[in-house]
Amino acid sequence: MVDPGETELGKLAHHIRAEVDRIEEVVRHLEQSLERLREAPSLNEIHGAAAFVENFYALIEKLLARIARSFEGPPAGQSWHRDLLTQMSEERGERPPVISRDQAASVEEYLGFRHVRRNLYVFELDAVRVAGLIEHMRGVWEPIRAQLLEFAAVADGMANALRDDLG
Repeated sequence: MVDPGETELGKLAHHIRAEVDRIEEVVRHLEQSLERLREAPSLNEIHGAAAFVENFYALIEKLLARIARSFEGPPAGQSWHRDLLTQMSEERGERPPVISRDQAASVEEYLGFRHVRRNLYVFELDAVRVAGLIEHMRGVWEPIRAQLLEFAAVADGMANALRDDLG
């Protein structure tokens, strides 16, 4: 008898839940730093907050890429970051959409910021823009969080069905 937690889909479901918890920690940390960022933040505080904002997106992207690798594979090419968001909002074969099209669109602003942060000098970062991204983060994150957890439940169901088929 195969334990569903030992299947690739069971491991994926566990991984999704663990990563959701990590992303939640990033969001909470940023929310706690928001008041200081609105005041007269130092360059180090702006840079630190910007790094966490970038990390918020990077963790979501990494998780979506992991899900894609477990099914149809991630996109390739120069626009793979945007293509991944599109891919994860579509049904592909046996995999249902992971996030909605609306949520894929809502996280694109964070993808864009990731590019900006990596290509600007540290002293060019705009504290107002960073604070704005943080202010909207919970509204972007909550629906994605719920959809990721829902997909983890779907992966568990697929793992259980596989177990039943093999069992």
